[in-house]
Amino acid sequence: MKGVALYGEDFFIIKEDLELKKENITRILLTSPGERVNNLEFGSPLKDYIFEQESIIRIDLIERIKTAIQRWEPRVKVNDLRLEESTLNSGINTIKVEIDLLDTDTLIEFTYDTLIKY
Repeated sequence: MKGVALYGEDFFIIKEDLELKKENITRILLTSPGERVNNLEFGSPLKDYIFEQESIIRIDLIERIKTAIQRWEPRVKVNDLRLEESTLNSGINTIKVEIDLLDTDTLIEFTYDTLIKY
């Protein structure tokens, strides 16, 4: 499968297979439900819950992100998801997202990770 890449690129490029799946996961993580026109359910609640300190909320967030990925990118299965909050030396708050996944088309395991700055 091929698709247009938007994130982390200077210009639109075509990505295939695993890279396209990673691109779609980025899209899911960075879109809040209600943001996408004509598909108000698309996305994950990452922005809504970011930097909450309560462990119950953290567990809920992880489960909701897993559910969003399974719903909007069914070509992967989430094996594990980790979130790590930190502050850069410049004072910018960040959250590191690491997701262990299984590509259900090829049965290859891979890791998606990204650093989101807020």
